[in-house]
Amino acid sequence: MVKVVDIGNFTRAGEILAMTQSGISHNIASLESELRITLLNRGRNGISLTDSGERIIKNMRNLKRRGREHVLIHLFKACSL
Repeated sequence: MVKVVDIGNFTRAGEILAMTQSGISHNIASLESELRITLLNRGRNGISLTDSGERIIKNMRNLKRRGREHVLIHLFKACSL
């Protein structure tokens, strides 16, 4: 999700992450469903974070900065099952 937010586009983020746009979209939708919140506003002009998304992305960036990427990967994979 961090890469999608940084780039602002599912397709371009997918290219960088070697994932399909639909795979990324599905994983983020699954995460939203699991958390029962909307993280991203999706529109014709790209994406933007909701207030909840802002809080989650801040926590994700903190985990990444502290070398805890494995927590993010586990969460992302768990939500895509």
